[in-house]
Amino acid sequence: MQRRLAALNLEAEVVHAHFGQVAWIARSAGMCPLVASFYGSDASSGAVLRRWASRYTELFADRGLVVAEGPAMVERLVALGADRTRTRVLPLMAPVDTVPWHPPSTAGRIEVLMAGRLVAKKGFGLGLAAFAEVSGRHDVALTVMGSGPEDQTLRANAGRLGVLDRVRFIPFADRSAFWAALANADVLLQPSRVAPDGDAEGGAPTVILDAQARGCVLVVSDHADIPFIVDPDAAYLSHESDLRDLINKLEAACRTRDEWTERSARGRAHMEAQHSPTAVAARRDAIYTEALALNRRTGVSRGVG
Repeated sequence: MQRRLAALNLEAEVVHAHFGQVAWIARSAGMCPLVASFYGSDASSGAVLRRWASRYTELFADRGLVVAEGPAMVERLVALGADRTRTRVLPLMAPVDTVPWHPPSTAGRIEVLMAGRLVAKKGFGLGLAAFAEVSGRHDVALTVMGSGPEDQTLRANAGRLGVLDRVRFIPFADRSAFWAALANADVLLQPSRVAPDGDAEGGAPTVILDAQARGCVLVVSDHADIPFIVDPDAAYLSHESDLRDLINKLEAACRTRDEWTERSARGRAHMEAQHSPTAVAARRDAIYTEALALNRRTGVSRGVG
């Protein structure tokens, strides 16, 4: 594989490797100048780090640039040994060019959506508990969209909490089904957290970007880089793993529907300013230019070692 990568590198001015493991392989194949993007489990999962942490040390010792989705992920990479002076932020892209903004409804039943892999780091158990508390005071319904190892546990908890009649579980089918669910939602509930095994979002769930582009109101945790990708005056931001605070934020969202249109507009504006294809491409190109200049200044040559 390394020989094949080296052959592909012959005509490249800059090599952008996605995920830390791929970056190490590219580095071992002599591909440079190298831009290495990390995304989450590649820098936080215990199972991954037991095998790859020492290899990342080799990767970080080279003169390439290391890229994260946001400032929280930068700190994680620096803790793993990355040189802060060669670590950059490249935000994920939101589909503002193709998804029209549509503010949430301010009348009728409140439709809440949790969407993603049903794994511990998503915090959907906390979200379900918060919904159960708030549903006793407001006309709300919850859709849980996704598949994963926590599926049966979440269903059992919905029964135990007495909200099965207000919760709909649907598996993730494809992107069109996701966008249909998002179009029906008023509120996106995303209480991400660090999982017991150390797995974390790394950056932030892309569903938050999609929801803001669409116009949903956000009730989210301050986990990882979620605060970076939301407008603090638009989202209802709760403390990570704090159920009482999550309940309070969801309650506040339900009580302040008169603010939803303004909050939705602010969230969309944040996506256009920081996460639009144009904004992200400009920052990406600046990183590539810097990587190429750095390579020339340090005199790094192609080849392994």
